[in-house]
Amino acid sequence: VARVKAADDAYLDLHAQLKSLADRARAAISRRNLNQLADLVAESWDANKRIHESVTNDEIEELLCLTGPYYRGAKLLGAGGGGYCLFVSENPSQAARLRQVLGTVKHDSARIVDFSLNNDGLEVSVS
Repeated sequence: VARVKAADDAYLDLHAQLKSLADRARAAISRRNLNQLADLVAESWDANKRIHESVTNDEIEELLCLTGPYYRGAKLLGAGGGGYCLFVSENPSQAARLRQVLGTVKHDSARIVDFSLNNDGLEVSVS
């Protein structure tokens, strides 16, 4: 907040970049361009780390390094330790290998959650 109030140009430019990333991701999704979306997810993660280094830690970076060959873009979602890591793989075999590797990582609160884009419009579900 202090950097925004101080009108730190680099910080404000980074926030503008995030808005652009969201617009470009929406376009990639509407064009069903998975590789472009994956690249934008990766770019967004890099931007988040530039905004504030506390969004990651050694444990997260080790996980991303371990799984790196099996995704094209990844980003943490949510906050407060209760969020998700979104991985975007280039193809089903790469995603299957990613699941295998993630299955070897032992963490009491970690689990794999399926994710897909809804082709039918808004639906509400409870899990």
